[in-house]
Amino acid sequence: MGTGQMLLIIGALALLGTLSLAINSTILNKYTLIYEAEATIDAISVGQAMLDEALTKRFDKADTGSVKIFSPNEMTLSNLLGPETGEKNWTGIDSISASNTQFRSVTRFNDFDDYHRYERIVYTPRMGRFYLRDSVFYVVDNNPDAFSSDRTFQKKIIVTIWHPNLNVPVKVSDIAIYRRYF
Repeated sequence: MGTGQMLLIIGALALLGTLSLAINSTILNKYTLIYEAEATIDAISVGQAMLDEALTKRFDKADTGSVKIFSPNEMTLSNLLGPETGEKNWTGIDSISASNTQFRSVTRFNDFDDYHRYERIVYTPRMGRFYLRDSVFYVVDNNPDAFSSDRTFQKKIIVTIWHPNLNVPVKVSDIAIYRRYF
């Protein structure tokens, strides 16, 4: 074999190596994208479950059901949003375990704003652990995307979900509106 043939073989091997790396990189990127898409779908699902749970609670602790609130000044101050004394009597992040078969928030929280700064770990069989954190705040009546430092008849909850397969956290949100005339 001559020098020219050796150069052709070396060039062919270099081309084959480059092509193999490109194919492997494409396959890896495809699986990364698939895992991220699946984690996003699961994150939206567990986040929506959190929203559904929070929206089943009363609007505010001042709303007892028999007494209606006619002024926002009767509601919880914005700097006091979160569980009242005795509602959250555990430390750390809420999760389900063998001894704790449901999230503590289900039975211990009684109004919407108790979920402010609430943290939860949700385990899914395929994707593993998702970390969730809630933020609850008052919003401007005619602009639900604007935070309000004053009390209003609207509260917004944002659930932020983290997972190792997500490049950026997923956020889902909803608004609770107090209907004082019903």
